[in-house]
Amino acid sequence: MHSVNQTESSLKPAPDRKFLIDLKNFNYTINTKSCNQLGIQPKFIILIHSAPKKRANRDNIRFTWGGWKVDHRVIFLLGAVSDQNLQRELEIESALFEDMVQGNFVDTYKNLSYKHIMAMKWATEFCPETQFIFKSDDDIFVNTPLMLQFVENAHQKENFMFCVISRGQPVMRDKNSKWYVSPSDFPNEIYPVYCSGCGVLLSIDVAAKLHKMAEKTPFFWVDDVYVLGILREKISVKITPIAELHMGTQISDEIIAEKRNNTEVLKYMFSYELKNEQIQQMWEVVKYYTDRGLSRKTRTRSFIIILVVLMYTFFVWNFAKSHNFTLNLVQTYNRMASVQEPAEPAFDRKFLIDLKNFNYTINTKSCYQLGIQPKFIILIHSAPKKRANRDNIRFTWGGWKVDHRVIYLLGAVSDQNLQRELEIESALFEDMVQGNFVDTYKNLSYKHIMAMKWATEFCPETQFIFKSDDDIFVNTPLMLQFVENAHHKENFMFCVISWKPPVIRNKNSKWYVSPKEYPKDRYPVYCPGCGVLLSIDVAAKLHKMAEKTPFFWVDDVYVLGILREKIGVRITHIAGLHMGSKISDEIIAQKRNNTEILKFMFSFELTNEQIKKMWDVVKYYTDRGYYSRNRIN
Repeated sequence: MHSVNQTESSLKPAPDRKFLIDLKNFNYTINTKSCNQLGIQPKFIILIHSAPKKRANRDNIRFTWGGWKVDHRVIFLLGAVSDQNLQRELEIESALFEDMVQGNFVDTYKNLSYKHIMAMKWATEFCPETQFIFKSDDDIFVNTPLMLQFVENAHQKENFMFCVISRGQPVMRDKNSKWYVSPSDFPNEIYPVYCSGCGVLLSIDVAAKLHKMAEKTPFFWVDDVYVLGILREKISVKITPIAELHMGTQISDEIIAEKRNNTEVLKYMFSYELKNEQIQQMWEVVKYYTDRGLSRKTRTRSFIIILVVLMYTFFVWNFAKSHNFTLNLVQTYNRMASVQEPAEPAFDRKFLIDLKNFNYTINTKSCYQLGIQPKFIILIHSAPKKRANRDNIRFTWGGWKVDHRVIYLLGAVSDQNLQRELEIESALFEDMVQGNFVDTYKNLSYKHIMAMKWATEFCPETQFIFKSDDDIFVNTPLMLQFVENAHHKENFMFCVISWKPPVIRNKNSKWYVSPKEYPKDRYPVYCPGCGVLLSIDVAAKLHKMAEKTPFFWVDDVYVLGILREKIGVRITHIAGLHMGSKISDEIIAQKRNNTEILKFMFSFELTNEQIKKMWDVVKYYTDRGYYSRNRIN
């Protein structure tokens, strides 16, 4: 145990030499906190080789067996990428989940031995508190409750390797094969006995020996053979076969196809080369039965508590002779026992403009259920495939968790894999709402009104709504100060006004509108929807008025122009708090002082990198009390 007054630097593990096999300048380009820094001693850690672009696989693991947070830790291992946008996405993902490690070697198939040894090195340096390591890939299912039981009952804690053994495998000499190995790479015709790297359990001391031995052993790119065969032999570790705990493809296929009872999943510790949907199905079975094992214990504890209360009541009744006291005691217990979860908000009619069967296909908890009363909520139109934009907002201004809430709004998608990814993303972050209309440009009015409807139904506790898109920067500290000082709390709309612009009649334009769709030549005064602040009562009026007003697909005009006029809400001009593209470009290009950002509330049509740079400035000064000293007039 470390004392609470130790410095942060004293909690960091001593860095090892910059060696990784034959790399002399190795370093971690992305890293996460050590087990020491987190104050944990996991029974086992699972180290997963993952391709940088396999975000969906990583999220699926986080959402299923990797999210079972009992005495284990999951770390995803990656190599370097040349795509700067992808690297930025990986850095954001790492910051959000704190479960990724990236080395400075290129992430390619023939560099997997570097990744494998990096896993051993990381475990030794950053989590020596653990007893066991399970190394695998990102297409695997792990029965984590069974693995926990296995390691807790393991008699051998050192010099231990447990896997599916590969014995007598010939070296591939076919030059057309992905696994072709030349005689100069490996002269022997048969590989040594080795473990299949898609599922190997080893003790932490073996990991240390492997990565140290790799510094003395010439590199070979077939990682399972190199690490779990050649190096294993050199450090004299015997393999214990694991076949009976590995669910082979035939068994897993038959379980998925319902040709076997799904409870057979419970007796296997892992299975690999699975689709995300298959992993989820297997985990649901394991979780179902694991939870019922836990719930029986919970019921037993509850019975004991009730018995103790009754015994105490009997004692008081007989020795204190106090009927009133006992009655009060029992009534108090009954009141405590009858406490229920917050009720769901009453659902509105299934109307959304002219849709009569509208429903939320993905939803999140109401503000009431969360027990919060945010000063404002930010409702963001987001395209389903714009995960990187959403994560960037979560990592920057959307992650500033003070008196506000961010919700992403989406429509339906036909791609089942994408829908599954969205459902996992929603489960991980609980900040997404999806409607059952198709997510297309011409359905944005449905999305816009869904935002108003959701806010009214699921967060009426808020005072203000800021509606925008997923390419925006919001100065959330300044917005909080603004809404706290606002004199008007009702019938309020604040935006950069668009003054009766002409209707586009050019058929080649994305914004072409036919005279049949909109007969007038000019639109009404309206707010561009990329940045509009309104009071919650206005949101309620807008979505109610939409049920009586014919649909029009240009959402800003329809919602913030036509409907706004019908409900009699005036617009307050916001130009002074909006950072236009010229100013933002000059700040980014360092032609203006970046502290000018502090006086603007929002800016749109920005790249993720630009948003991050702006937020870094705002956060720096906010943390140092800038907005406490400088108030809006």
